[in-house]
Amino acid sequence: MDFDAIKCPGCGADLKAEEYKDSAYCPYCRVQVSKDENQNTVISGDAAAEGPLLQKAFMHLEKGEFSDADFCFDLALDVNNECSKAYIGKLMVMLEVCHMEELAYHDNLLSIYPYFNLALKYADEEEKKYYTGLNQNVRDRISEQQQAFQDVAANSKVKRKRTRMMYLIIAVVTILLVVSIVSCNVWFNK
Repeated sequence: MDFDAIKCPGCGADLKAEEYKDSAYCPYCRVQVSKDENQNTVISGDAAAEGPLLQKAFMHLEKGEFSDADFCFDLALDVNNECSKAYIGKLMVMLEVCHMEELAYHDNLLSIYPYFNLALKYADEEEKKYYTGLNQNVRDRISEQQQAFQDVAANSKVKRKRTRMMYLIIAVVTILLVVSIVSCNVWFNK
C-alpha cells in the first residue's frame, strides 16, 4: 500500500507507511489511516485524535472552507460521536458561520437546529453555559426586534389618531368659518 501522497485527515501532516506498509500513523495527532479490501480509506486512532481534527476543522471554518470543515467535523465524530464541539461546528458549517461568536447574531433561535441540541446534550458544564448564552443572545435580540416593531406599530397608530384628529379639527373650523361667513352675508344683506 502506498502512502506517499496521503495527508493526515486530522492535522494535514504527510503520513509515512509503518513497518508493515498496511497503514500509516500520524505522529502528531495519533490518527491511523489504512485501506480496506476495497481500497477505501479507514481511519482509526484513540480519542486524543479528536482534538487535532477539531483544530483543523475550526481552521477551515475561519477561512470559510465549509466543506473541508464539515469533513473534519465528521472525522472527529467518527472518533467520538459525543463530541459537542464537533456538533456545534456542524451547525456553524450548516449556517455558514466562520466564528462561533457569530452564532449569537443568527436570525433564528439556535435551539431549533438538531446539531445545536446534540452539542448541548454532550457538552460539559462550561460549554453548556456558553452555548445556552449564545442562544439567549439570539432570543434577546429577537425580542428586542419584536419590541421595536411593536413600538413602531404603536407609534404609527398614535400618529394615525393624531392625523384623524387634525382632519376633524380642520373640518370643524372650516364648517365654523363657512357658517360665520354665511351669517355675516345674511346680516350684511339685511
